[in-house]
Parts: sequence; C-alpha cells; structure tokens
Amino acid sequence: MAPAPAVPSGVPSSGLHAWFPSQTSAPVWRSAVSNHVGYVRYGSVNARTENGNGAVKTVRTLYGDTGSMMDFGSILPATWTLCTLARYTGNTRRRIFQASGNFIHGHWHDRRGVAYYDTWVTPSDPSRGNKHDWLVMCGTNGAQRVYADGVQIATGSRNGGSGNKKLGINYGDGSCCNGETSDWAVAEIMVWNRALSDDEMLSVTKYLQDDIL
Repeated sequence: MAPAPAVPSGVPSSGLHAWFPSQTSAPVWRSAVSNHVGYVRYGSVNARTENGNGAVKTVRTLYGDTGSMMDFGSILPATWTLCTLARYTGNTRRRIFQASGNFIHGHWHDRRGVAYYDTWVTPSDPSRGNKHDWLVMCGTNGAQRVYADGVQIATGSRNGGSGNKKLGINYGDGSCCNGETSDWAVAEIMVWNRALSDDEMLSVTKYLQDDIL
C-alpha cells in the first residue's frame, strides 16, 4: 500500500478527522489521516481521470450511477465541518451525499450549491453555476457558515445540532431519503471535528480549486 499523502499546505490540520484525497480515490477509499474507510455498499463504483466540467487539470475521481453507493460510516462527529469536491455527471440529479436523518450537502433536486442539515442552512433556490461543473462545498453544524465555490451562502445555523452522523454517497445509514440518488463523481472529502472559520473554509476552497481543479 502506498504511503498516505501529506496534508496539503492551506488545509487546516488541527481537528482534521478524515481526509479522502483525490489521488487515492478507489472503491476502497482510505482516509489519509485516520483509520476511516469508505467502501462500496451497493452497485459498481470505480475511479477514473477526467477533464473539463470547470477543471483545468486532469482530475482523479470516484464515479457511479444511481445504483452506485458508498458508505463512509460514522465520520461526522458531534461538531463537524465537511468540505467536498463533487459533481453531477448525468441526467439523474438528486442528492449525492447522504447521511442519517435528512441531509443535503451541495446537490439536491437538480440544484447545485444548497445545504440542508435536518433543516435548511442555505436558500433552497436557486441552483448555482453549471449543474455538471465541479462544486467545492464546505459546511458545518457549529456555525452559520456554508461556502459554495468560495461564496458564503449560509442563512441559518444548526448550533450544534445534526452531529454524530453516518455519511455516504447515494446512501446514508438511517437516511430519510435513500431513494434520491444521482449520477455522480466525488473527488475529495474532508471532515474536521470542529467548526472551521471563514478564512479556513476559504483556504480549503483554494486548495481544492487550485491544486485539484
């Protein structure tokens, strides 16, 4: 097994709870900073490299269709920040990330750049940007703070609610809405056990936009 990549410059290492890097994306996707592992729950999930869709570099990513489901287990702690790089890839565009409860992070109902952590924390409309372009999304349950492609869009805060969740792609153990699946690609997932500041979310966004895309 290749050694885990080092945490990139600009990515806060304090409280970094799990990091699934683009360069190691695989059907068994191991966190580079902890023992967490994402694995295929149902269907076929594979890794590929692709170009375009808002990226200027070649991006290594996991991808699947509506029947392709990944399970990352209990990786959202009591207080969390989640930053992801994901996109819709086909004609079925519902949720990409799912979790226990009612959880929307980035993609929902043909929309890009929305978040619902058991209640709306951003506007439900409009969709932001090209629906098939890569979306850099950071959100937290510890503050009124959600960034989509580097733009602060939060309108509400969970104030510590919606913690201790299991996370997946097209699947959430205990999710309300496992039927709301999508054609998807996911290139990076990062979780912290604290609420990142505005500057920290922007720094993570810069890493994903400049180093991966």
